[in-house]
Amino acid sequence: ELNKPFAWIQGDYVIQAGDSLTIDASASYAASGQIVSYEWDFDGDGQFDQETTTPTVSHTWDGEYTGDIRVRVSGPGGEAAEAAAYTTITQDGDTIPAAQDNCPDVANYTQEDRDDDGIGDVCDPRPGSPS
Repeated sequence: ELNKPFAWIQGDYVIQAGDSLTIDASASYAASGQIVSYEWDFDGDGQFDQETTTPTVSHTWDGEYTGDIRVRVSGPGGEAAEAAAYTTITQDGDTIPAAQDNCPDVANYTQEDRDDDGIGDVCDPRPGSPS
């Protein structure tokens, strides 16, 4: 369709549960006129949780979540388009879910464990020798 808007959402996002994330869809545009609404799906369930007239929104996740967040933009004639960004919300703000994280309370993307004791170096009181 010639009049269909274009949806774009900045991402991917990685944050700590409990922190606020500002989600940005400002590169979205309407082919004719301006975008009149932005609808946001924060948990990838296909149901839009919030509607705004601005291209950014802030949201806080209380727990871990891994998956898409979506935006649906609508133009002045009701035409719509959608975009998604992959999002990882973890207990410590790295990309490793707590169940697999060797240091779930401190961000440690590399999961480095030099002494191979199962405790990540960033939270191991003796990272160079077995605990």
